Amino acid sequence: MLGVVVLAAVYGPAAAPVLTLGSGAGPRAMVGSGSARLRIPVDGHAPRDVRFGLRALGREGAVHDLGAAWTEPKGADVHRRFGAGVTEWWRSLPDGLEHGITLTHRPAGEGTLVLDVAVSGDLHPADAEDGVIALLDSADARAATYAGLVVRDASGVRVP
Repeated sequence: MLGVVVLAAVYGPAAAPVLTLGSGAGPRAMVGSGSARLRIPVDGHAPRDVRFGLRALGREGAVHDLGAAWTEPKGADVHRRFGAGVTEWWRSLPDGLEHGITLTHRPAGEGTLVLDVAVSGDLHPADAEDGVIALLDSADARAATYAGLVVRDASGVRVP
């Protein structure tokens, strides 16, 4: 299982059906079958929109497009389910949005596991520091941070 925490960000409309996470002036996400759209409030400026969602996975050198997903609420979470035991999910937390990807079985092959997450919109990703991805606006100012990567094996043990 892979879980990533998204801090200080808000997601907005995507392909129907659309389910909303978050509330008030803080992070919000609208998650649809195509991606999640995050609307990020920026002090003194118009909110910034960014879309991202799992697009492909596999082993290094053999990454495959996942194709269409269907969206469903699951308690307080929103899930985007792909075939072949792959689920991308979103959860609203007090300090941001948690983004996770759950694989129900080990992908075929050997080597490094690759999860290709597409990013588009008003912000672009950039390496910030070890294990942190900054979401920057057109002036390269940090609007949000994608951090807290945690990987666990099938038994729940944290993988380094």
